[in-house]
Amino acid sequence: MFKNFLAYALVFIIISWAFWGLYVASMGLYRSYLRKTMTPMIKVLSIPYIAAMLVVDTLFNLIFGTLIFLELPTTWLLTQRLIKKIKEKETDDYRYKLSMWVCKNMLDPIDPTGQHCTGDGYKETLPVDGK
Repeated sequence: MFKNFLAYALVFIIISWAFWGLYVASMGLYRSYLRKTMTPMIKVLSIPYIAAMLVVDTLFNLIFGTLIFLELPTTWLLTQRLIKKIKEKETDDYRYKLSMWVCKNMLDPIDPTGQHCTGDGYKETLPVDGK
């Protein structure tokens, strides 16, 4: 039983790391878009990455998001779920704390705007600089 748990934990870690890698790549493309440095070739070559990111994000939210948050999703993408949990402001709830941690430590630092998890609840909870 413990071996199965370790195997599942390892699979979760590897998939999460790969998912985050896709996020990092997509934010690099987004940075290029914001700077208006995307050439037509970059736009064409980025289509499969963006499509893959959307599919993986949806699947990650449906499968792992459901397991982590112990509830069925009401949104398609993981960021939407995180924002929803932050806006609910149930600060004693582990879902709120986990959402804040993921946004503050894994998503916002990579997003070129610094505010990947935007939303009224999030803006009120953290200062603009993310500290």
